[in-house]
Amino acid sequence: MKPDEKDLREPGSYVTGTVAGMPIVAVRDEAGTLRAFYNVCKHRAHELLSGSGVRRGIVCPYHAWNFDLTGRLRRARNTGGMPGFDASAVCLDQVGITEFGGMVYVNLDPEAAPLAEQAGSLEAEIETWAPDVAKLTLARRLTYDIASNWKNVVDNVLECYHCHVAHKDFVSLVDMSTYKVTTYGIYSSHMAQAGKTENSAYDVSDATVTEQQHPVHRRGSPGGGHRPGGERPARDAHPRVHPGEDRLRPRRVRVVGARGPSLPRPRPRRVPKRTRTRPLVTR
Repeated sequence: MKPDEKDLREPGSYVTGTVAGMPIVAVRDEAGTLRAFYNVCKHRAHELLSGSGVRRGIVCPYHAWNFDLTGRLRRARNTGGMPGFDASAVCLDQVGITEFGGMVYVNLDPEAAPLAEQAGSLEAEIETWAPDVAKLTLARRLTYDIASNWKNVVDNVLECYHCHVAHKDFVSLVDMSTYKVTTYGIYSSHMAQAGKTENSAYDVSDATVTEQQHPVHRRGSPGGGHRPGGERPARDAHPRVHPGEDRLRPRRVRVVGARGPSLPRPRPRRVPKRTRTRPLVTR
């Protein structure tokens, strides 16, 4: 479950979902702390919440046991005279949850290291190439049921050997001679320069762009870090330029208002050569 943060920004907001077949609810408590629980009542294992929304507490729809947003039991009907019943000892079972790169991630393994610790420089890399990622909001969610082992699907996403055959529009969008996949621990980076000719993927004739430049880090340069095997070092939040490194990284262009491939394509306008750029794009 990776709900968009938009659904969990407000105190009292919640989102439900399923992780590895287990029902989960993520909530933002009144103090602003993000929490996640198994979406099951501690009394008779009834589902507590469904969908998403905003509420001040969690009330089981079966016996009306009332939990606060920290998971503690506040009230249980007709239990005042029950010997040995201690409402303060009842709490929903918590699940690991974290905010990372503009998304919310849940982990069912209580012994797992934090995602930020496992992911190394991934968050910094996201902030470098997508600095406005935290401002993005969920526009649409697509769900696919695939009759396949999920590991086979992920393996295909992590390579572009099939791109020339299966993704011809994408191949026309970027310069495939510069396409590179680099693996860093639990994640991989797909990078390529933008194509230099008209493409069949997106019509950007009426788009506006904002440009951003990044100094180049040469592999293994002093102070720039060096990864085993000569891989490109992670980009610092404030990159340093070493003597002689006066070149600029090709500009990254963020397109605003571009039409998708399913919409009518007006006749493209020619862009003067002096204004053309060679941005880096990520897949």
